[in-house]
Amino acid sequence: MIGEIIEEVGTMPMGEFMAHKQSARSQPLGSLESNALYDVVGWSVAKFLESEKCEICRRALVASGAPSETGLYTEVRSHGGLTHPSPEILQAAEMAESVFCSQKHKFHKMADIEKNMTEQVMAILETLDFHTGLPDCHHALDHVMRRFVRLRVNEYASTATAMQVPKKQYGSKTACRTTIIF
Repeated sequence: MIGEIIEEVGTMPMGEFMAHKQSARSQPLGSLESNALYDVVGWSVAKFLESEKCEICRRALVASGAPSETGLYTEVRSHGGLTHPSPEILQAAEMAESVFCSQKHKFHKMADIEKNMTEQVMAILETLDFHTGLPDCHHALDHVMRRFVRLRVNEYASTATAMQVPKKQYGSKTACRTTIIF
């Protein structure tokens, strides 16, 4: 499965991959989805930085300066406490989201969805030489993407489970026959 995706992506230039990514999704990310992605990636980066106190990783993963238009939602609810992801890690998450969306229809056939999705995302990011822009000292991209994929799979499973219509339970025919209502 990973081989199919890598063959499909091949050695595309980044611009061509981004066009391919948009065609893989039914629609481009709207402002709501972009804000949610920004918020979730910021959380993923913050969790990684809690465990790794590396200043090099912090500078590479956290945005410096004012947030982009996408980060305004996070800025409003932040009060200075939420992490704003760097544009590089946000672009990696957008690629991961497009891979996730393109593979959703196969989830019911996958044995270990989280592991398979993480491998696919990392294979594509490696194919696009995405590791070159981020430090390798603590494998920051791997950890952040693994946490992002875990959260995304859990969210998808919760949504899919909630959408199932619960079956109504009725008493048996025998119980109905023997019950006398006065």
